[in-house]
Amino acid sequence: ESALHDAVSAGRRLTCTPGVAPAFVSDYLMAVAGPDTGLVDASTGDRVLAIPDSASGCDTMSVAPGPDGSISSPGRHGRDVVVRDATTGEEVRRLTTPVAGGFAAVVAAVALSPDSTLAAALMPWGAGLQVWDLATGDLVASSEDPRAWPPDTCCYPLHIAFSPDGSRLAATWYDHARVMDVSTGAWVTELRGHESVVTDIAYSPDGGSLVTSSMDGTIRFWDAATGEALTSVAAPTGQLTSLALTRDGTAMLTGDDAGLVRLWAVTDDAARPIAEMGGLSTWVYHLAASPDGRRGAGADGGARVVTWDITDTGRGEVATWPAPGAVAY
Repeated sequence: ESALHDAVSAGRRLTCTPGVAPAFVSDYLMAVAGPDTGLVDASTGDRVLAIPDSASGCDTMSVAPGPDGSISSPGRHGRDVVVRDATTGEEVRRLTTPVAGGFAAVVAAVALSPDSTLAAALMPWGAGLQVWDLATGDLVASSEDPRAWPPDTCCYPLHIAFSPDGSRLAATWYDHARVMDVSTGAWVTELRGHESVVTDIAYSPDGGSLVTSSMDGTIRFWDAATGEALTSVAAPTGQLTSLALTRDGTAMLTGDDAGLVRLWAVTDDAARPIAEMGGLSTWVYHLAASPDGRRGAGADGGARVVTWDITDTGRGEVATWPAPGAVAY
């Protein structure tokens, strides 16, 4: 049975799940979860803040920042979600999952709504998508279909993302993606068309479209309201394992199964590759872009973290260091 570590950020809420993952909490700060959970300088890897009483066991896999001064992450054995103060690491609230234990309780992906009023977790082996009100701790939505992985299937990437207005929650669901109405828990849209596992998903800044990556080697753009496929772009090489959009939606990073990260220019729900970013060597589990869109971060299956300058004038690697667990910008 998996155990999940806490992840931490400064000045924001944060959620996390099992392996290695980046998400920005500021332009220059990164959270790292694992045996030595804490906040680090993104340029050097130096520890800025240590979090007391972090969970022990396997590494965390993903982290998701919110806009205020606290953090949230799965608790021990994935049976709850813990909200912590980002400056002290102290627990603020514990959100209870609807499953008592076993693999059905394992959290594979987490997210916070843009206004940090809601927390969401995806438990692919039996509890599905769950959404909580952070003010009250009440469970406010639960998906009708509890299995994001088919029976006897394990460990493909899973990601969830709130729409910019917080009313919808998109999730990768093995070979397709789904969108849930947060107010009712009902599925409102399915995104079908990829020919293999869908590995990541993100909303455009205006919420009008969604972009997905897949192990079929393509990036696809979709109408977020109808699920209609808009465009499909094939990566030059590799199975795509992760993606990240900048906040203004003009650039995107993708990672593949061989550790290659590409920078793409995005225009009108279409993308073209413009650069390759080095430093990773195995499956790229997670990617992130800084709030100002000037930096990217990635983490691979070898527990290596790399940050890059992704601007036109300074493009290239900024720092590389080993990470024992999840990381977050």
